[in-house]
Amino acid sequence: MLNFDEFPAHDKAAWLAQLTRDLKDKPLDSLDWKLSDDLVVAPLVHADDFQESPKPLSQQPNNWEICEDIAADDPGNANQQSMEALYGGAGSLEFQLSKPADTATLRGALSGIYLDFIGLHFSGVGVQHNPAAVLAALQNIAKENGLSTTALRGTLAFSTEPTGTLPPDWRYMGDLIEFAEQQFPQFQVLNFRSSDQFSEKHEAVDELTALLRQATVVFQQLTQRQISASAVVKQIHFTVQIGSSYFLEMAKLRALQQLWQRWLEKRGQPALKPVISVRFNPNAYTDAVYTNMVRAASMSMSAVLGGATRLTVTPYDSSREDMSKYPASFGRRIARNVQHLMKMESGLDQYADPAAGSYYIETLTKQLVEQAEKRI
Repeated sequence: MLNFDEFPAHDKAAWLAQLTRDLKDKPLDSLDWKLSDDLVVAPLVHADDFQESPKPLSQQPNNWEICEDIAADDPGNANQQSMEALYGGAGSLEFQLSKPADTATLRGALSGIYLDFIGLHFSGVGVQHNPAAVLAALQNIAKENGLSTTALRGTLAFSTEPTGTLPPDWRYMGDLIEFAEQQFPQFQVLNFRSSDQFSEKHEAVDELTALLRQATVVFQQLTQRQISASAVVKQIHFTVQIGSSYFLEMAKLRALQQLWQRWLEKRGQPALKPVISVRFNPNAYTDAVYTNMVRAASMSMSAVLGGATRLTVTPYDSSREDMSKYPASFGRRIARNVQHLMKMESGLDQYADPAAGSYYIETLTKQLVEQAEKRI
């Protein structure tokens, strides 16, 4: 059995001295990872850099949802792909609506699906224009199937960002929250999304700042209109895009968790883990479509190790189907299987905050939190 007492202890100063000798005339800071003027990460991080050992952000294993996107406008195709996804191991579906929902369309897309068994998520222009229509259609379908809407769980990707020149209709938003709280208590209907514009490594702090600013504005507006703070907070979920920078994206998601918990505490709310749906940035893939399979694996690890609540893996040939010799169903299957490997073979769903205690990732997380708080 290995006895660690046999190895001499070395503080950070000893490691830096050895590193200086090995580098000879090269300065230590030449190895720094400079993301921006304010965000510089040294390659050597040591226990001496921490006053106390870092603690996990959560005590519960992160059994995230395996999700798949479904284009819902054609009910027959949507239902076929939904069944394929569910039989293939997906645990939730995100229906993308290009127009406001109606009962007939959703009924066709959801035919034969156990609605109270999976996560039901809805996004797209149709949701943004009329989120209440989605809940009304679901209410009708649940009644037809003898289900209570309180048994259904999921989200609406209803963003509070104005879609044009008009400001958000705060009264409508308040009514939506009240209806969801009464009829769909396991749904979250207020979505704060990171924009495609934050695709570069140095923009991670800007992305976190934008998400928290959105939350602050909405919280202030709704609570001023007599919506309780707890009711508003309960409806909030985040959609975050990640790129291929493995450690940075992991730290960004962990930083969002810390920032959100601090944000809640400042407003007298329980410091709960946020609901975070993670998607791939559209610019993350390249025309080397089969290499995208490998990229998808590393990006997925960043997402789940960072604490994603739900993960949608983009098929390797998305928007590049003409470059692949396999059918689209194969790409969707590979995307699901990436997550199955992480759960069933790697067991990443069995750990609470597995990145906790990694001095390098903890330091990067801390810097992201500190810079975002300064800007907020």
